[in-house]
Amino acid sequence: MGLGLTYPQYMAMLDLWEKRSVSVGELCSDLCLDTGTVSPLMKRLAAAGLVERKRGETSDERVVKVRLTEAGSALEEKARAVPGAIAGCIFKSEQEHKTLKPLLDKLVERLESPCSDI
Repeated sequence: MGLGLTYPQYMAMLDLWEKRSVSVGELCSDLCLDTGTVSPLMKRLAAAGLVERKRGETSDERVVKVRLTEAGSALEEKARAVPGAIAGCIFKSEQEHKTLKPLLDKLVERLESPCSDI
């Protein structure tokens, strides 16, 4: 099922599949990454033909917009199998899924919320 994407590229593509077009700044915010990380990532996705980057579509020429190409959109269908494949690696039975999934959801919720003890 290889998509030919790294994990950060996959996360960026998930955002683009949802929004279809986004500025690099918005993408940085969505992925909690800085422009020094996201810009090279977008260059690699553009080189692979999955996205197009355009500068200056607004009054601010510094804004770079990224949008999916046909190839990038087509990859979405193949990527739909990824969550199920990951779940299949984590949960080996329906009982494990019922037991572990709520605990994992709670862990993610705690990791995403600020800790007042720090």
